[in-house]
Amino acid sequence: MKNRFDLEDKINKTGIFADHLRDLSVNVLEYNLSPDEIANALEGLAILIESHEKVLFDTFLQAFNLDGYKNGGVAI
Repeated sequence: MKNRFDLEDKINKTGIFADHLRDLSVNVLEYNLSPDEIANALEGLAILIESHEKVLFDTFLQAFNLDGYKNGGVAI
């Protein structure tokens, strides 16, 4: 079962996505990425953010014993 410290850790890790976007910005400007390369990079970042959101929300549910995690159960 996750706790509020696990949740805090997951929230703090969201900042990495801003770093990824800054790296992409540098690559666009410095290395003249093609529109396809930019679109692929953005789509990849979107998938990573969606994946992180699912893990973050699950951690939230566990930390506060919500939904299927009530009474120590496992969410379905």
